[in-house]
Amino acid sequence: MQVVMAEDEGREESEVKKSINAWRQSERKIMIETVQDLIQTSHKYAKSQYTPNAQRVRWTKLAGQLIWYKDQILKNFSLEAMTVQLEALQKRMVESEEQRASEPLRELSDNSLSQTRGEEDGGRGGGGECGDL
Repeated sequence: MQVVMAEDEGREESEVKKSINAWRQSERKIMIETVQDLIQTSHKYAKSQYTPNAQRVRWTKLAGQLIWYKDQILKNFSLEAMTVQLEALQKRMVESEEQRASEPLRELSDNSLSQTRGEEDGGRGGGGECGDL
């Protein structure tokens, strides 16, 4: 009973993680689009002939800062993606280890089952003789 409850909690936790990750991705996409618009605007004002020289330096500096900020957002996005992939890989590794651990038990149970069947045959061997049919 506890195993079933633990599995349900694990499923709920993974569903919550997936929904949070989906929300983060959508918000990050909006942030990147907004920052890209700001970068384009600051470039436009920095290059405009109607912008005074004193403000042109400020617009250029702002564009550089926004580019750095966008780069940081993209780095965090790739780090989060790597974290999700790492969690999936760890899950596959645990499942593989569990499968390997259960294989020797199956082999042992198969061997003991075949030995008991051999004893039930009465030592006839059961080798496909016509009399066995």
